[in-house]
Amino acid sequence: MKKKLLILTLLPGLSNGAVSVTDYGHILTSKLNQTVNYLEYVQEVTEAVAQTKNQIEELRRLGDFGDFVHIEGLDTLFKDLSTESLFKDIDAIKDLTDGKQILSNTGGGLFKEIGENFSFDGETEIERDTDRYKPAEALQRQVNNYKEVQAQTAERRGELKEAIAKAQVVAQTATTEAEAAKANATVAALQNELQTVNQEELAAANAVQMQQAEIEAQEKAEKEALAEQTQKEFGESGERMKKAYGLKIKRSKISWDDE
Repeated sequence: MKKKLLILTLLPGLSNGAVSVTDYGHILTSKLNQTVNYLEYVQEVTEAVAQTKNQIEELRRLGDFGDFVHIEGLDTLFKDLSTESLFKDIDAIKDLTDGKQILSNTGGGLFKEIGENFSFDGETEIERDTDRYKPAEALQRQVNNYKEVQAQTAERRGELKEAIAKAQVVAQTATTEAEAAKANATVAALQNELQTVNQEELAAANAVQMQQAEIEAQEKAEKEALAEQTQKEFGESGERMKKAYGLKIKRSKISWDDE
């Protein structure tokens, strides 16, 4: 400590006891840190530039992912997506049913026309109760709708399958990853749409079966109701006959009283 003070007092340019102290060790350390930080910064920039260049080259190699205009099969996909399905569910069919259409239906010559009227005694014309024919007409409408959906989906399936085949060729012969990726994505989308079309036809077929099952259930219920009513009426009729004519009714046999 004494040596340090002695040296400081001998330095020129110092007066009034003012001592200027320069910490060269700290300055050197700071400069070194700055250099190291700068070198690290330069390294980071260099790596970032290199990474950017690699990405640019990769993008050039992949091609333009934004170019969807000329993708094979995409027009067919958009067309099918915008196509309105002809399928009508059971509720929609019921709203259309009034029981009149089936009275004039001949099935293209397969059936005989029922007609809106019938002759009661050879002379009197009776107008038919259209409500009685609503179930049969609803089923007929559902069947006709299935036929329409079947024809439509057959055409749509053909177009989609053709588009899938073309897109698969593009995917297999693509010269860039972007082209292959877009083609494969188009193939997948077309296949999903094809499955949707198949489901539409299946839904139409199931609707026919459901309509048939509903009608059969209702007819069965009506038969049970008629049987119950007939049984009740027969029982009451038997009681009235017993009281009026002295008939004795046992089980299913009818005999006269001896009285």
